[in-house]
Amino acid sequence: MTIDNLSELERRNNEMRKMLKTLQECWAELEEKNKKLHYLATIDPLTNILNRRAFNKRFATEFKEALSAGQDLSCIMADIDHFKLVNVTFGQKAGDEVLKLFSGIVRSNLREQDLLGRYGGDEFCVVLPGIGLDEALSIAERIRRGVQDISEKEDSRDFQITASFGVASICGHAEDFGELNTQANRALCIAKDEGRNRVVRWQIERYEQLGHQDTKQPIVRPANEKSISVTADFRSGIAAIPNHPRHPDKAEVERLQSRIRQLEDIASKYSEELNYKSNYDSLTGLPNQLLFYDRIRQAIIRRRRYNQTVGILTLDITLFKRVNNALGREAGDLLLKQMAGRLSAVLRQSDVIALFEPKSDDIDLTVSRLTADEFGVLLTDLNSKQAVTWIVKRIFESLSKPIVIDGQKIFVNCSIGISLCPDDGANAEVLLNHSVAARQYAKQRSGQNNYQIYDKQMHEVSLTEMRIDTELRRAVENEEFVLYYQPRVNLKSSAFNGVEALIRWNHPFRGILSPYEFITVAEQSGLIVRIGEWVIRQACVQAKAWLAMGIHPVKIAVNLSTLQLRQDNFSDRILEMLRAADLSPSHIELEITETVIMGNLETAVDTLTCLHRHGFRISIDDFGTGYSSLNYLKHLPLDTLKIDRSFLQDILTDPYDKTIVKTIIAMAHSMSLSVTAEGVETGEQLDLLHKYSCDEVQGYLFSRPIPASETTMLLRKSPVVDYRSVLPTA
Repeated sequence: MTIDNLSELERRNNEMRKMLKTLQECWAELEEKNKKLHYLATIDPLTNILNRRAFNKRFATEFKEALSAGQDLSCIMADIDHFKLVNVTFGQKAGDEVLKLFSGIVRSNLREQDLLGRYGGDEFCVVLPGIGLDEALSIAERIRRGVQDISEKEDSRDFQITASFGVASICGHAEDFGELNTQANRALCIAKDEGRNRVVRWQIERYEQLGHQDTKQPIVRPANEKSISVTADFRSGIAAIPNHPRHPDKAEVERLQSRIRQLEDIASKYSEELNYKSNYDSLTGLPNQLLFYDRIRQAIIRRRRYNQTVGILTLDITLFKRVNNALGREAGDLLLKQMAGRLSAVLRQSDVIALFEPKSDDIDLTVSRLTADEFGVLLTDLNSKQAVTWIVKRIFESLSKPIVIDGQKIFVNCSIGISLCPDDGANAEVLLNHSVAARQYAKQRSGQNNYQIYDKQMHEVSLTEMRIDTELRRAVENEEFVLYYQPRVNLKSSAFNGVEALIRWNHPFRGILSPYEFITVAEQSGLIVRIGEWVIRQACVQAKAWLAMGIHPVKIAVNLSTLQLRQDNFSDRILEMLRAADLSPSHIELEITETVIMGNLETAVDTLTCLHRHGFRISIDDFGTGYSSLNYLKHLPLDTLKIDRSFLQDILTDPYDKTIVKTIIAMAHSMSLSVTAEGVETGEQLDLLHKYSCDEVQGYLFSRPIPASETTMLLRKSPVVDYRSVLPTA
């Protein structure tokens, strides 16, 4: 071998070493990207816990192992109460902090082998291998208290966080992990229906009692996932390279160069996939929230340059959770996909959109999926605000046709909120928050498929409601409420015939507040259940005190809410309160409005019938303002109809009001019901009601709502009312 041959061999060896080094660097880079891609594919980036797909895959494995080994396994579904209100009022960043705080609290109460996953939005799921139902309920209750305690300790926080939990166990005869998850999710629905901030175990009877149907669910199965590991290919390629090739030839060099190009292509492909997964929703293929924010920012910059309007639309599906509960999450996913397809199809109709300004370019649109059942739409290059309403109309038209899933037709309704730049904000977060606030107002309006354009008063109202919610929670804990009483007068005996209990909030800074300032917030937050129970307990205590004073008759009417009637064993709870006060049910009258009844008629009939059998009197409050119908009246165990005060305001001058009041009284008497007229303020009104044979009246003519001490004095002083002294003279 000559010196030239040795030099050539050395040159080739050096070239091979460089290629080997390049290949190793390429492999290391690709392996790092592979790790990132695997992390992104399995971990929720915000809370750093398993995402839904990865969670379901491991859930299926744990379920199968527990079933074959005959071991316990429990599932907990958790939901942050009123999470959307936090987002609307305090912004997306505050919402993200709440999600991270909640996931941290849950994780701190679990073992290393337990599974925790984020199911999307504010829903979380926990799997507890080897844990039975009772222990799982204790764990869920510990988490619930932990969330509430931490929220109350953080004085700097302007709002408080609570959560609801549904718990199911493998002993509930679930056939697969999907059915077990559905059972836990339905128990969560019960918890939310009954007032939130509670833990509920799965019971099919309770679920059906609340008006839900136990439709057999499609099995929730994780999507097929391809392995994203290419490490073996790299190592095999590197292993094939000799460390010190003695006789490398041209063909071997070309083979290595080809291998490097292949690996670079693979790295490029995975880099693109990593980028896609970072910016797009895996289910619908729409831009995710991160990319949506970025496109809003770009649109704002472009708007400044061309002096045009940018529109942000947010919309959610009204019945999405009902579809999930009734047909399963797989059906919910199909619904979201079809929704995304319809929205994208509508918003690509450039000829329709271009009608707003024929001389300009087409309006540019971006559709994004923001959370579980929310979509965002970005409208750019708008030359007029009117253009937005035309696009909204197109969206509603596209959703008017039913979506068919598993042979069932689903009619989709949605609420849309709109914010405009520059009128409603100059950055992405503010615009999106204002759009969400407008959507909340659209949802509160009657009818279907409503939209609302943002105005500044909405944000102020949201802040006020959130402040009231926080203060109301403390009021419940500190029992800052008092009961006022308004006497009722029997027109036949001229005697006081009982009182109606009316709650007031003794606010530490604002004084006595009427229920109009806080009851709506209490109902929305679920606090109305605890407040309602406090009212009943206090009424029982007061009734017992009056009886001890020798005051007769004692009959206190209290109002019931929809959430109270939905509670499990509500009848037993009221009876227990009366037993604790040593009071007969005949001294308590339960008042419900027509709206409350029609909201859950079947449950209301069963509950009220049970209470009526025990001796409670039942009355319909505000009769004539809701769903007045003989059809529902004949099914309810009623004793009294209360005519709403709105019919008495113009009864002296409006012939229609006279006819209505006279007809209601006659109808009630024909059904053996007594009649009470509310809002009596003048002698002329009283005279007319007396002529119509009304049984009982209450109103400012006799007394305003007054504290218990003043009511006691009134009942003692005037057990019989000379109401004729207030009648007009002939």
